[in-house]
Amino acid sequence: MTRPEVNRVSVIRSLLLPNKEHPYGDSLQESLEKSGVTALKYDAGWGFELHKNLEVIYDLNPDILHLQWPESLCRTEEGDNLDMLEKQIREALTQIRQKGIPIVWTMHNLRPHLTFNSEFQTKIYEHFAACADGVIHHSHCGMHEVLKTYAFRKDTKHTVLRHGYFNQGTECHLSQEDARQKLGLPTAASIYLFCGAFRKDKNIDMLVQALGDNDPDASNMLVMVGQGKEIASSLYPECNLDYLNILWPGRLPFDELSEYVKAADAFVSAHGDMHLTSASPHLSQSYLKSQISLFSEYNREVLGEAAFYFEKGTDFAESLRNRLASITPLMLQNASHQLEEQRKEYHWDVIGRKTKSFYEDLLNVE
Repeated sequence: MTRPEVNRVSVIRSLLLPNKEHPYGDSLQESLEKSGVTALKYDAGWGFELHKNLEVIYDLNPDILHLQWPESLCRTEEGDNLDMLEKQIREALTQIRQKGIPIVWTMHNLRPHLTFNSEFQTKIYEHFAACADGVIHHSHCGMHEVLKTYAFRKDTKHTVLRHGYFNQGTECHLSQEDARQKLGLPTAASIYLFCGAFRKDKNIDMLVQALGDNDPDASNMLVMVGQGKEIASSLYPECNLDYLNILWPGRLPFDELSEYVKAADAFVSAHGDMHLTSASPHLSQSYLKSQISLFSEYNREVLGEAAFYFEKGTDFAESLRNRLASITPLMLQNASHQLEEQRKEYHWDVIGRKTKSFYEDLLNVE
């Protein structure tokens, strides 16, 4: 694809793919619109087949095609010919570039969260890398790993644009004591909140081992908000989950989640370095609530001293419990103040403006 020497675009038209039912896509679209970009989300939804929708994309005539999760663009079912699917993706991306439409890829992870065929999915990511005109990374440490892993063209442009935090404006006005009373949680315990989808890669079994105590007078309590106890039990059959506070069978609306956050002393996360990007530090930014986190380069770059880290060590449970014992209420309060200042860079309005600037650089807009 040959870039124009000077492109006098009055309003940039960006097509966001895929249109996943996730606050990330909605927040990005809204922030781009505020910055003056006409941001369209493709209506086919999560998991559409890219090669079957090329004419629709061409008819929309975007200045930028902004891609997110490669695995979502190639729906697969048992018995599919993966070689054929890979070929279709490769040819579709090549044709888009031949049409003169620059491709921007937001690099969320090195590999999909859920891997069913590592070789096939790696090839899909390699095709994205080969065809990307611009790549957005969410961290400097992540960009370093990506550039070591994939081969990009020499003229591909790379930038670091932060992952925004969600629920901007949602706040619970209850006191911590009132929130705990409303939710039926003990007033005296230190409560640590895990929030999100239950997946093996999040080391939830280790959190249960460290904090899952069926003694009602225990000083530490693990509260888990996400998918239901039945899902957790199927993922972690070795854990006794009968006594755990697994509170909602799905994603909570932000206003309801805020009550659990208010009741908690801190978030707790054990993702570690499983992925380039994690949503967990952005929950802390959303609610100005610190977190205790298994060390990861991403969390450290994003949260800095506003989080409390522990190493996996030889005994995960002991390492986490020792870290909890070292944290005082004053330390948590100071961390909240740090979050309030450092999250300004992660506001979606800022991200929208910086994304627009990256588009303009790719398009060589005057």
